[in-house]
Amino acid sequence: MSDVDRVRTDPDSYIHPDLSVPDAVALELLALSICEHTHNSGGVTIRLAVTGPSTGVIEDSGRGMRLEPDPGDDMAHAERALTSIYPVGSASPDVDAVLGELIWGSHGSQGPIVANALCSAFVFQSRRAGEVWEQCYRRGVAEDPACLVGATDRTGTQTRFLVDSGLAGKSVLDLVVLRERIAALCARIPGLDVELIGD
Repeated sequence: MSDVDRVRTDPDSYIHPDLSVPDAVALELLALSICEHTHNSGGVTIRLAVTGPSTGVIEDSGRGMRLEPDPGDDMAHAERALTSIYPVGSASPDVDAVLGELIWGSHGSQGPIVANALCSAFVFQSRRAGEVWEQCYRRGVAEDPACLVGATDRTGTQTRFLVDSGLAGKSVLDLVVLRERIAALCARIPGLDVELIGD
């Protein structure tokens, strides 16, 4: 069984026990951007836009995710991280503890696969080294290899997601929960500022 299938078969083992699947998806992606924030001495801008009942976009101004494979691997780094258990961490044990408490749960980071696997549609875009690369996924599986879609003078990542309603007991993003978690994260992580957009 693949890591994606494991997450999809038993989501509760991979998300925070206090979070619904939709809220866990948004917050797992937010955790990636927060980790990037801690690795950047000037911090990064982070925006989470809830664009529909179970859809959203998260964007940051970090370094962008690498597309080249890790040493000894034949898969692009971004695709490997999105399709297998690939824990991420911040530059600070204290921040990791906060992320564990508010987003990951006691199991710690399992990586962006958790969000990807729990979405029926997931579009990942990386801006790095002057290039914009994009890759589309369905239920955690890449539809095609990443492709170059443009040039840019910016860096960072953007992810558009649609939570898989077939997996969620509750398939709607809860803005109250997201606001509360984001406020708690910003209060406890130095320099963190997350813009949340939604009605």
